[in-house]
Amino acid sequence: MPCPNNKPNCPGPGATNKESMCMACKFLDRAQSSGHKQTLTEARAEAMKVALAMDRLRRPLIAPKKAPTFYLYRGDDRPPEQIKRDGFDWWPQGHDTVEKAGNIASYIAVMCNLCQHGHGVAAFVHVESKPERPTVSCTTKSNEAFSRQFIYAIQASGLTEYNLDQGILQGINPKLGEDWKSNGLTVYMDTDSLSNATIILMDIKLSTLEYDFFTKVDPGKITHHKRGGGKAWEPMSKVVAWKQGQTKA
Repeated sequence: MPCPNNKPNCPGPGATNKESMCMACKFLDRAQSSGHKQTLTEARAEAMKVALAMDRLRRPLIAPKKAPTFYLYRGDDRPPEQIKRDGFDWWPQGHDTVEKAGNIASYIAVMCNLCQHGHGVAAFVHVESKPERPTVSCTTKSNEAFSRQFIYAIQASGLTEYNLDQGILQGINPKLGEDWKSNGLTVYMDTDSLSNATIILMDIKLSTLEYDFFTKVDPGKITHHKRGGGKAWEPMSKVVAWKQGQTKA
């Protein structure tokens, strides 16, 4: 049988010189030899999976790179005096979630393992916007920040950008093998280890330009605030933080 793909130098399935077969013909030949019926479309699809896997193994890791300082924005109903004291943190239910996982690094690794690829993680982080989720959501556009009484500007500085294909998950969750694909998902951290990072910021690659902190946002990183819908930004340096236990001015 000639090569149905018309590949040069491919003798087609059933030939004795199997090394010269194209990948699709090798799958067809194997299926015919074992008595299974496989269409050319199925053989091509299987060949494509193998080719992609081989390409992924050959592809060099993207080197980490220092990220320039950039700003993120978050809407919140709490006044600047409270934010100056507390910063942004997870809901109590989010702390419970992380405690059950062991730590935030283990939570991220388990989440990636469950979602299987970066697109799944992005959808999970974005859609599962619940108190149990240990994240602080932000956006790169101040006019698209969540509609609240106040909009806050957060400085992201001193961070290094990592691709989640770079083995930073492997030491935490050994179940993540060659099937894991980051799909370009990146994290920004202040160290090269999820377990030791005090800042973990994930770019989930959505059209909403959403970024998510998987760590608390320190008050010192929150630089400015303004009224929701307003135009004038005010520096947080002029805000007097509430004392611990204070709930109103």
